[in-house]
Amino acid sequence: MKILHLVKTTDGARWALHQVQELRKKNIEIHVALPSLKSGYFADEWRASSAKIYELNADFPVKKIWQYGKVLRKLQSLVEEIKPDLIHSHFVGTTLMVRYALRDKKIPIVFQVPGPLHLESPFYRNWDLKTAGDNDYWIASSKYIASLYRKHGVAENRLFCSYYGSYLNYKQQKNIQELKEKWSLPSDCYIVGNMNYMYAPKYYLGHTLGIKRHELIIDTLGILLKKRTDVFGLLIGGAWGQKNSYERKLRKRAKKLSDRIVLPGYVSSQEYNCWKLFDLVVHTPLSENCGGVNEAMLEKVPIIASNTGALPEVVQHEKTGYLVPHDVTPSHLAEVISNVLDNLEYYQELATAGQKWMRENFDVVNTAEEVFQVYKTILQRV
Repeated sequence: MKILHLVKTTDGARWALHQVQELRKKNIEIHVALPSLKSGYFADEWRASSAKIYELNADFPVKKIWQYGKVLRKLQSLVEEIKPDLIHSHFVGTTLMVRYALRDKKIPIVFQVPGPLHLESPFYRNWDLKTAGDNDYWIASSKYIASLYRKHGVAENRLFCSYYGSYLNYKQQKNIQELKEKWSLPSDCYIVGNMNYMYAPKYYLGHTLGIKRHELIIDTLGILLKKRTDVFGLLIGGAWGQKNSYERKLRKRAKKLSDRIVLPGYVSSQEYNCWKLFDLVVHTPLSENCGGVNEAMLEKVPIIASNTGALPEVVQHEKTGYLVPHDVTPSHLAEVISNVLDNLEYYQELATAGQKWMRENFDVVNTAEEVFQVYKTILQRV
């Protein structure tokens, strides 16, 4: 079995890397197209994987549309060189490109859908659905995503479901106490916040806030910290895609509200397990699959999340965490955070249940086996 994976980044999507590493153990011949191995937070790990790597950015060149033909031809040449039995694409842009590149080919294409954002926009949802041919299949990475595809007419025999798993045994290389001292986080205060990339607002979708709604969390912390002196806010993560102006805006917003909201920037997860710093993680994005809470739940950190996308599958209200409405206001969220902190022992018990649920559902050993079975099912039909 020979599979070509299309991945558009070496800065994120570590779940794709873990999946490839695990699939290689099944004696599958894995080839991966990546933009570059010269840079990126996970470039070294990709180089160390046993997959055959090709430096090719197969993402749809939305911002450099004049390069469309060049990308198309390179992708066609790569497929002709490898001659894969099946192509596994992990992003909307790479999926669209490979569909256009292989219109006259009969190679099965599997789009493992990492998030629901494009499905929540009629234009991008239709672009996905209308470009799909008879050889196209989808692996929804949550039940929520699967429900959206069913709602819009995708047949059951072309739709599969499997979470993006990860390796669950975290190898911490450095003592996080170093970071507490570096960031002046007091040991006698609750640390509340999250760890996410800072995605600038997608104005073309009508968004005025970033995808992870850092603005909401910062405003909430501003209210909370005025009422409680035993809390520090911590928002770890840097700007995605060199959108440094957005990061600067967030820093200015936080500084205006309180000197107890710390934004330290990006921290390598290969060096530090920063989730252990938090007493409570709060994640209230505009759109989300299951991200932003997985790693925290594996570390038994209590979670508050919004009822957004697939988050309720993971953060089950009063079972594995606490859910607030998607349209929660900063004042309401601040009140919820305060109540959870006042009853933290109870929510730590829920966090233990959340860790158990995560280990049962997000172990890449199991999710890679599910993907392997999807491959076999599709190839048996060809």
